[in-house]
Amino acid sequence: MALAQHEDSSLRQVLGIVGADSLTNEEEESYPDGGRDAWMVVLGSFLGLTFDFGLINSLGTIQTYISTHQLVDVPPSTVSWIFSILLTTNFGFCLIGGTLFDHYGSRLPMTVGMFLSTAGLLGTASSQTVYQFILSFGVCTGLGLAFLQTPLFCLVSHWFSQKRAMAAGLATLGVSVGGVVLPLLLSSLYTSVGFSWAIRVLALLCFVSSGISIWLTKERFRMVRASTGPMDVSQTQHQNLLARIKSQINNLVDLKAFKNPRFTLCALGMAGAEVYLITAMTYFSSYAVAQGVEERTAYLLITVINASGIIGRFLPGVMVSKFGCFNVITGMLLLVTLSIFTLWLPLGNQLPILYAFAALLGVTSASILCLAPVCLAQVTPIKSYGRCYAMVFLMVAVGNLVFIPVSGILIGNESRRNYNHFVLFCGLLSVLVTICFCGARYSLTGKAVAVRV
Repeated sequence: MALAQHEDSSLRQVLGIVGADSLTNEEEESYPDGGRDAWMVVLGSFLGLTFDFGLINSLGTIQTYISTHQLVDVPPSTVSWIFSILLTTNFGFCLIGGTLFDHYGSRLPMTVGMFLSTAGLLGTASSQTVYQFILSFGVCTGLGLAFLQTPLFCLVSHWFSQKRAMAAGLATLGVSVGGVVLPLLLSSLYTSVGFSWAIRVLALLCFVSSGISIWLTKERFRMVRASTGPMDVSQTQHQNLLARIKSQINNLVDLKAFKNPRFTLCALGMAGAEVYLITAMTYFSSYAVAQGVEERTAYLLITVINASGIIGRFLPGVMVSKFGCFNVITGMLLLVTLSIFTLWLPLGNQLPILYAFAALLGVTSASILCLAPVCLAQVTPIKSYGRCYAMVFLMVAVGNLVFIPVSGILIGNESRRNYNHFVLFCGLLSVLVTICFCGARYSLTGKAVAVRV
């Protein structure tokens, strides 16, 4: 116990998080791990993520439609900037959302996110040109999702410790549910009411699900700056909110965190996984169309990925308790890497293989994206988790700004040969991510193999 406390103290010093000692050991180590409030938070996160990350998992449906309708004469490399900017804005501004969450709780960033994402989607419904899609969908919707995303992912870690993987799996089940429902809904609405009204319905879903999520969720910890002493509620109520936010924006990025190899390797692996898995799913339906698959069937493949992801959300809760979080995520990464090189790359022109790979991609990617934040929580002090989590997503933002346009360039004229270059690119990124998580595991256990970690 003494050794564990010493390691935790050392980790806090290495990470250099301001106010790391503002909570007592008892507050840090005692989690409800259940109860009405805790499970309401899980439900609220589930509902919020059904829209938030469910929309991100449905980008392929939107990308395929606008590429073949409104922007049919625009090169794929240009269209890719819409989704690159969306994901860059989304993940990049998670840094601000995470800091606001750590200091002021979940309601402020989530309320801002709800209104921005709704407004952005309403603008997207009327967009006809690239710059209109970039401003409404890429920038406004991306900003809204950014402010919603960090609290939705991080709140569960405030309420669960021993059951964290299971609770995170249940909450992030919303990602897969949204990824199943939204593409089917959009595909149906495209043919019945058209693109504009389909996106307006999506905007309504955004507003309602986010509002319910805000009502159900609440945080347990808030970061307190050590230099200001204990939080004086009467004093903070009269402080100027903008001045407080400005003082925190100046300290958003804490580079000292990266002095810890465990955090660095885990952060690199988590960022890389988000980038290549989301990129693969964004272009998967258009890849299928290039192989001769009908457009409606291509939309269905996205649904298969997200439906299979429901299984991937349940698996961590079963497997982590027996094998450990880092062991399970490493195994999943190895599986998806092998499937890229043995199924997608050589046999992707066959529809049954595409269905099989879509199912495998759904299970493995859901497990990886579900477990990565849990792994990060194992090497991050919980009261600064929102900030560190958001720092990782700043890395994701930079990755998306680079890799999605690069993917569009690789795809080029959308020939089968060019799409194979894109698949190979995804496979190489998967190899690098697997190496990062193996390195993080090695930093925790050394050469020991049969260790639960």
